[in-house]
Amino acid sequence: MDITTRNLALSYDWSFEFHEGDSTPLPVVDIARKHLTKTTTTLYIGFGNGRNARPLLEESYDVYACDASKVAVSKGQTDLPSYKERIQHADFRDAFPEIPQFDAVILSRALIEASVERATHNLRDLSHRVKPDGLLLFQLPAIGTDLWPAWSKINMDCGGNITVGYPFGAVDKLYLSFNGATSILSKAGFQPENGPVPADVPRLAHPGGLVRNWLGTARKRG
Repeated sequence: MDITTRNLALSYDWSFEFHEGDSTPLPVVDIARKHLTKTTTTLYIGFGNGRNARPLLEESYDVYACDASKVAVSKGQTDLPSYKERIQHADFRDAFPEIPQFDAVILSRALIEASVERATHNLRDLSHRVKPDGLLLFQLPAIGTDLWPAWSKINMDCGGNITVGYPFGAVDKLYLSFNGATSILSKAGFQPENGPVPADVPRLAHPGGLVRNWLGTARKRG
């Protein structure tokens, strides 16, 4: 776990310690129901508060979930004791080593952080956890999201991706354009099959507005 991941984990530890967050499943869950069978061995990256992994586990999908946050995993294991062994505190690179590669991976608003270069590196590493011709189901942060206030810097690159910095050492946020999303997927060894298509969900907490994501599936090139 590198320093950026460790910093993110610490910030998520604080967040999950004091805030439960919205429990409404995100659209990626419906994508999973459409494209996975109950026997598709699937790695879910970024368990969080369980809003997405929980319904899939409870519907008997063959899901294994990991998170870099100790607090998130501890709460998840307490809330879902029947699935305790399927929720693991680990970097996705090291999670569930008894399953070197999965049939599918669900990536919902995780690993796209700090910079396009880092996000591409993360997804390349992720590709090693997916079997050849395996499936990636994704929900990626998109431009058009209403930004949190008090940002300290903002930059748009030539691909239309926006990087937003906040004070106090927070890891930069990265919002992808359509071309940015397809480029990162392709460079990481995935071929988009369905999407990316935009989807908006309301931000229920302060300061309100909407959160836009790119939704879809991609196939790992053999």
